[in-house]
Amino acid sequence: MQIKAIGVPRRVRKASLAYAKKVSAHILNWANGDMYNQTRTLPRYTIQEEDHFWKPTPPDYMEGIEPHWNKIRTLVLDSANQYQPKAPLSFDLSMGSPFQKQLQQVCDISKVLTDER
Repeated sequence: MQIKAIGVPRRVRKASLAYAKKVSAHILNWANGDMYNQTRTLPRYTIQEEDHFWKPTPPDYMEGIEPHWNKIRTLVLDSANQYQPKAPLSFDLSMGSPFQKQLQQVCDISKVLTDER
């Protein structure tokens, strides 16, 4: 439905358009400062041979994406450092190690996936 056709006064339409232009310019200016475009020029992830480094996995064997994600401004958090995750488990494939147990848990769950999982 056209705004004019429903009787919105010309001055209101004009003021609304001016306000919309200000808001959109502000949003675009803010978005341009998020470092996303700059991260497109940074080096891609290089796969390393040692077992403890990330490797592409089935079914797609995609290359590593967004290795510089930590440089992009966050949308809601103050910074990417606002919440620190636990340190990762030490890489250890020996039977019964915490790492191996976690790995086995992921493997076991992946064999019985449900829509919810």
